[in-house]
Amino acid sequence: SVGKFSSEHLGVYQNISNKDIIRTPELYLYNSLAFNQIFFKVLRTQFGLDVRYNSRYFAQAYAPDVNQFYNLDQVELGRKPVVGAWIKASLKRANVFVKYDYVDQGLFNLGYYTTHNYPMPDRLLKFGVQWNFHD
Repeated sequence: SVGKFSSEHLGVYQNISNKDIIRTPELYLYNSLAFNQIFFKVLRTQFGLDVRYNSRYFAQAYAPDVNQFYNLDQVELGRKPVVGAWIKASLKRANVFVKYDYVDQGLFNLGYYTTHNYPMPDRLLKFGVQWNFHD
């Protein structure tokens, strides 16, 4: 944290000796950047961005008829960031959040995949309320 900004970073490097058996990206990054602000002396608010990225890799494919994954050497996935924007507000015992996942859809690509022919969700607006009744 520096001043009103806070950040969280996670980086994973994986080097697998037998890539014919297990398929994973070599590099996975997760970054979260938030701006903290207090409004009206009581409303704690955070505005933030989450960014996920993984390097290119040959992904596995899924066969629903046998309910199993199998290796496929024809499709490379990854190498495009996935960005989400969010706002969180806290007032005494109540927390409210709004998150818009995959803000960058259409900017770098039209969709993203983690398995061949199985797209992940498109843009999605999420919101929620948490209310603590006891301290």
